[in-house]
Amino acid sequence: MTTGNNDYDYGYIYCISNASMPDILNIGITWMTPEQKMEDINGLSRLWRPPTPYKCEFAKRVLEAEQKRNAIYKVLSASRINPPQRFFSVSIEEVKTLFDLMDGEYWTADAANVDTQVYCMLEKKEKEIKGIEEKMLECLFQKCDEIEMEMENKRAELSELNAVIEERKATLKDLRINIPPPSSSIEAEQIITEY
Repeated sequence: MTTGNNDYDYGYIYCISNASMPDILNIGITWMTPEQKMEDINGLSRLWRPPTPYKCEFAKRVLEAEQKRNAIYKVLSASRINPPQRFFSVSIEEVKTLFDLMDGEYWTADAANVDTQVYCMLEKKEKEIKGIEEKMLECLFQKCDEIEMEMENKRAELSELNAVIEERKATLKDLRINIPPPSSSIEAEQIITEY
């Protein structure tokens, strides 16, 4: 009984062969991609492993993979070489016919290559985006540094202007104290405008 059609309900039923064992097929299930399963199987270092690598003849992504695999095992029970193992002395055509009767989508190496290409393209785009982000941040930091430098220069200018203003205020204060009041408004304007 399934709980719904999510990715956890799906698996791959595969049929693999080995050139060292003609007319013998291995039928099983995996939740990895068939390509990953082949890498896993061929990567095992066993003393009695065949001298040639296993090859995935075909695989199909199906709902309730275990039940479908068990149904195939029942149909092919007379062809099973050793009950604890998943090896059958049967033709590829017979197994392919059983796979064709199941709902699901056949896995192909081309589809796996497309997935790999898409992954590589996405990875490349991510690197490009990261590079662009780094350049943008570098430009922003550079602009911030320029603005900070400009502000520092403006602060220095303002500081100089404030010093000049304070100096002129002091001079004007001294003028008011030390100079007698002018006799006319024209003389007062002349004194003020000199500074």
